[in-house]
Amino acid sequence: MSAMPAGSPQWEHYIEYIAADARKPQVKDFLTLYFHGERVPKYVAQATIPRLNELGAQGWELVHMQPVFLGSNGEVTSTGSGTNIYFCVFKRPVRSI
Repeated sequence: MSAMPAGSPQWEHYIEYIAADARKPQVKDFLTLYFHGERVPKYVAQATIPRLNELGAQGWELVHMQPVFLGSNGEVTSTGSGTNIYFCVFKRPVRSI
């Protein structure tokens, strides 16, 4: 493995499973504005936006988002007919201390 060139960005990463659930009060308020009075589906993907915005405000950049099914031990499985859980990977530059 070769050394990183001087000045190359260094990244830290964060993974979170985010549930799209329009029933959460803060999410419900957000979606009411987003859907302009239309009926909001319970598990609409846009329900993840408030959490994504919170992480963005902390400097995290979303680099991957994928719907997944979670097993009882936290493993990702391929079973199920629908999901509201999203596997999200974020990165941000390593902050100097």
